Amino acid sequence: MSIGPPRLTASAKNGAILAEPPLIDIEPVLQSNRRLFQHGTVAILGRSLAEMRDQARAEAVATAREYLSEAGQGVSDHGTQLLLLGGHQPELFHPGVWLKNFALAGLARTVRGTALNLVVDNDIAKSTTLRVPARSIAANMGVLVAERDQPWLLRLPFDAWNGDAPYEERPVRDETLFATLAERAESWTRDWNFAPLLPRFWAEARKQAVRTSLLGERFAAARRAIEHVWGCRNLEAPISRLCRGATFAWFAADVLCNLPSFHDVFNRAIRDYRKQHGIRSRNHPMPELVRDDDWLEAPFWAWQAGGRRGRLFVQAQKSALHLRAGTDVRASLDSSSPSVLVRDFQAIQGTGVRIRTRALTTTLFARMLVADVFMHGLGGGLYDVVTNEVIRGYYGMTPPHFMILTGTLRLPFKEAGGDFRRGCNAERQLRELLYNPQSHALALQHAKLVEEKGDWIARQPDSRDERRQRARAIRTLNRRLRALLEEPWQRGLQEKSRCRREQQAQKILGRRDFAFCLYPEAELRAFVNSV
Repeated sequence: MSIGPPRLTASAKNGAILAEPPLIDIEPVLQSNRRLFQHGTVAILGRSLAEMRDQARAEAVATAREYLSEAGQGVSDHGTQLLLLGGHQPELFHPGVWLKNFALAGLARTVRGTALNLVVDNDIAKSTTLRVPARSIAANMGVLVAERDQPWLLRLPFDAWNGDAPYEERPVRDETLFATLAERAESWTRDWNFAPLLPRFWAEARKQAVRTSLLGERFAAARRAIEHVWGCRNLEAPISRLCRGATFAWFAADVLCNLPSFHDVFNRAIRDYRKQHGIRSRNHPMPELVRDDDWLEAPFWAWQAGGRRGRLFVQAQKSALHLRAGTDVRASLDSSSPSVLVRDFQAIQGTGVRIRTRALTTTLFARMLVADVFMHGLGGGLYDVVTNEVIRGYYGMTPPHFMILTGTLRLPFKEAGGDFRRGCNAERQLRELLYNPQSHALALQHAKLVEEKGDWIARQPDSRDERRQRARAIRTLNRRLRALLEEPWQRGLQEKSRCRREQQAQKILGRRDFAFCLYPEAELRAFVNSV
């Protein structure tokens, strides 16, 4: 079992960046990966890895150019000699995620390569609300919200929720709600000591309504508009478009054709990961692929256009592969030869059936066929050590290196938040007053009580009854002494309460996962460009 490096955690320090390996090591990483690909003997459905990579990389760059051109955001010419990849869902992620795009741009300039960001639009849009830290009483749209003396998380809707749908098919359902988000947020952010990027970002997102109804596409295009102003002009391609390409068809058909082998390798890698990390959950880092009689679950999503996304199952019979997913996908592929299988795979996608990667196969496809190096965030980097074992077990190849990058940026509220040491000191002082009141200066003025307690403490009782008598006497003396210290006791309670409120405020105001558009532009720009 060779699962991978120790699990990493993001730094708690504001402005800190975690990179594994360090970004300065990009050249040796690229050289190592290049040697692996040059000397690899892997065949994918009869085609060499080198041939497949050449086609996949050309398709990815062409797809990205076409996609950006359609969005009116074309970028300068890029080659395919060196491709540095990353990716994320088209959502309102935190600055530590956005950092990857700028790091890839900087690294690409350093090595004279091309940065390509994958828009993971085959994933489900899980929320239609923006989490905003609210700090006071506020009147929003004429409704007075109850007074709160502590910060709290407000969820502002930017669209109506109408169930799960992949970003590639998820339109904005309430245009009024979408259009008014920045205005509604302003009533909650106007008392902040900084101006968030939100109004500018949302104005860009609203401009996209003329071009597209898709929620994720509006977010992605608005984000790119700001990136371009800030000097980051990466190529970008949605996963949905790559999954319609010829190279993906060969990649997926190979897995479907050899599904029993992939099934075993995948599940063994998941079990090994859980064993190494002491994980009991059956859903972490991801569920195992299951068997349903003679149907095997494949590592792909499938659905009929406009339908509900479901897990793809495959049944092999003679020279055919039967596919099913949910209640609305039923198809068959002729597996008599690789070319026919790939032809049928592409043909069914032309009938409105969507077949898309899942998390592991997204990075498996990207790392094996497109990227010279792939950059993950923290979560992706943790699960992609499982992908390493799939590459070893299924393809019989040493896995190429990937990189992990994340960062911590907190909203710059004036409140410093709770001081943990102050809270501990307040707790300790109260314990001293409760259990050792004789040590306090005021109590020392009552020498007789202090001396009496000292006598009881010094006693060494022999019997159980004597020990009980000693304990009762000490408790009684503590109460009498503590009664003399009511003023410092009340001050201690107030300090403890104040520290707890500050620490609770820090849990809200000091989170690192607020949407990037809530941060002030100057600080956010400096952070993402620091790499």
